[in-house]
Amino acid sequence: MERVNGMKAARVIRETDEVTALIFVTRLARYAVRSYDVCALDFIVKPIDYYGFALKMKKAVRYCNSVRKNPIVIKCDAGMISLTERQIYYIEVLEHNVIYHTDKGDFSMFGSLKTEAERLGSDFVFCNRCYIINLRHVEAVTDNIVTIHGKELVISRYKKKDFMEALVAYWSKRG
Repeated sequence: MERVNGMKAARVIRETDEVTALIFVTRLARYAVRSYDVCALDFIVKPIDYYGFALKMKKAVRYCNSVRKNPIVIKCDAGMISLTERQIYYIEVLEHNVIYHTDKGDFSMFGSLKTEAERLGSDFVFCNRCYIINLRHVEAVTDNIVTIHGKELVISRYKKKDFMEALVAYWSKRG
């Protein structure tokens, strides 16, 4: 690539997207080790043989299928909004309204937090009876407060143990 090498391009991609499958193609095997700095899925050393290439592509397809999630559709006053799990910071309930706090803004709909929790993935955990937190967006936990995008939410003492266990498990698998 002219003016930008593959490693620089990969770093730019990783600034906004941590799950895209990256596979480096290089003629020098010693550069392949650097691919792990940007969590590359794999690398291919030139010259490329068909069998090795096919194996790497099958691995990439399996990976992409495992991280692809069905969209979450919210029916709110503004109409219907389609979100991915990664776009949702947290969800709260206020009276009988469920409010999704997202990178696109806040969206409110009639419903229950329990119903919404059932359709979300395992990265969403109750921190108290009013909030479901997307563990991906946890910035800090101090005493009984969890911070998500600068917003401080209370962790109930009844939910704290389960919440902290889920958070530690999430952080350890993310490495």
